[in-house]
Amino acid sequence: MTPRLSGRERTIFIVCLAVICVYFIYIFFYQPFVEHRTDLATQIEAAQREFIKNSKFISSSQAYKAEYEIYLEKFKQRGSDEEVMSSIVSEIEQIAARFNIRIAEVKPQKVKRGDFYNDFSVNLDIDARLNDVIRFLYVLQSDPHFFGVDEFRFNKNFPQNVNLQSQLAVSKTLFPAK
Repeated sequence: MTPRLSGRERTIFIVCLAVICVYFIYIFFYQPFVEHRTDLATQIEAAQREFIKNSKFISSSQAYKAEYEIYLEKFKQRGSDEEVMSSIVSEIEQIAARFNIRIAEVKPQKVKRGDFYNDFSVNLDIDARLNDVIRFLYVLQSDPHFFGVDEFRFNKNFPQNVNLQSQLAVSKTLFPAK
């Protein structure tokens, strides 16, 4: 049989049970909750720092995107490959006419296709004075034409003649329309 507890002993027993219950609640509920809350606060702070860093990066990239859109528009392919090649040849002929350059032969090459671009190339045989050829090359490579000069060869026998006979490989890279 269980002995009967006096009122004082019963009070001490209840207080001891209450202290043990408070201890277990603290160990198994309150302390894990506080640790979890602290971990979440640390994760939130790290995510906020990353968000601020990324938002700065995105805002700076928006400025670059606007600038690159201008260039993308300049290098966008308009029309079929044949139409573009024809316009490139006529553009080269117009520039050559401005600098008194006689084009002896024009040889459009096959379009080289990349994953995200098309490379249009034209071989030219020209006959002109050296300073006209230099100005012609400069204008071809500058805005708004943006041609690349892949190859330039000249005939070594030009001292007997005032004009320089040379061969050029000129190319233009464009982004195809999707």
